[in-house]
Amino acid sequence: MSASGDRGHDLRGHGHDLHGHAFHEHGRGRGHGGAAGGAGAGQDLGAKAMGALLPLGIGWLLFALAIPMFGLTTGKSIAVLLGITLLLGALSELVTGLASGVSWRPTHAALAVALAAGGIVALVWPSPTLAVVARIAAWSLLALGIHALVSAFSQRQAAHGGTWWAPLTIGAFSVAMAFWAAAHHHPTYSLVVLWVALTALVIGLTKFAATMRSADGEEPRLDTLMHSGFSGRAAAGAARAEQQPHLDPAAPARGGGS
Repeated sequence: MSASGDRGHDLRGHGHDLHGHAFHEHGRGRGHGGAAGGAGAGQDLGAKAMGALLPLGIGWLLFALAIPMFGLTTGKSIAVLLGITLLLGALSELVTGLASGVSWRPTHAALAVALAAGGIVALVWPSPTLAVVARIAAWSLLALGIHALVSAFSQRQAAHGGTWWAPLTIGAFSVAMAFWAAAHHHPTYSLVVLWVALTALVIGLTKFAATMRSADGEEPRLDTLMHSGFSGRAAAGAARAEQQPHLDPAAPARGGGS
């Protein structure tokens, strides 16, 4: 009778342990499911942002073409137009950051902050002259060009680097326009309006480059610049390293005795 009671107690205790273990496993499963749901929502948001890049690029090109047709003839009106352009550019840069890899999102956010700062300065300047508007446009073009050049170098060193020439061309063009705008101390209305239009054009072209990058393959990581340098030999080595499988140093050499 005592032995039967002990066995019954053990079975009940074992059942309790199984129930508790199953409860914990179910809780962990729900936790993993919640994490997977959050990751899935983030991927859906990134996919939607990626699908919006091409329409954004087209919209920016049309806007850039329309800017010289507005017929603006005062420094304040051109400054307001530049401020609106830069603020809209900051918003579109945040969309580009959502469609980019995790390592690139801080750089897109920093570029968005720089564009927004330039837009706010252009809007709140008391009585902006043409030279002031030209300087703001020049700094904005320089920031856009530097970001595009960094993106080009990182794509050059990745295995999927077929479209690296696109941000390189955009970056070089943007930097050249920035120096052109900064070199004029007494610009005309036509030149300042042209630089504002070129700023909108560069913003639109970067959206096309981001669309080409996402269609070409896996986006390169920002840390490839730090690990492999800028040379072509380093780029080829980085590409080979990404394509080769990682070997376990603890595994025995092939052909060696056990």
